[in-house]
Amino acid sequence: PPSRGRAARTITYRAIVSACEKSSEWKLASELFHVMGDSFVERNTITYSALVSAYEKGGQWVRALQILREMAASWVETDTI
Repeated sequence: PPSRGRAARTITYRAIVSACEKSSEWKLASELFHVMGDSFVERNTITYSALVSAYEKGGQWVRALQILREMAASWVETDTI
């Protein structure tokens, strides 16, 4: 079913963004995160959290705060992890 394809894309992007976060590749994590939005791939709590963490590791505090605000505006739960 089509919903399985969407879920698989979300999981794949989430894994890649998380890998970027773990390797301190905040620029790549950011690019992938924005590609997700442009491609209508669901961005969830885990994906947002990985990007915030990547920004934090890269010393990008302003960007991290912007993403937290976007997360709240998008109605993504912020306290589920």
